Amino acid sequence: MRNLTTIQTQLRADYIIVGQVQKDPTGVRVLAHLLKMPGQTHVRVHRLDTPALINPLAAESDFARNATTRFLNALNTASPATAKR
Repeated sequence: MRNLTTIQTQLRADYIIVGQVQKDPTGVRVLAHLLKMPGQTHVRVHRLDTPALINPLAAESDFARNATTRFLNALNTASPATAKR
């Protein structure tokens, strides 16, 4: 089990991204949650549902790129104080 408070303290992070991969009979779901620390407040989630990962490395790169763009947009539009961090 991960301790997000310990991770946040060690990295001096204002935000943490937590990832999940869920597999079911119809495919794979990948989730990335953006959390504001230290309260672990949920800011945004990025989700990918796919029937199968034919090229896992390409899918991982695309997912990471899309999640990063969405999370940065969310942070930049949240508030002026947040955007400066």
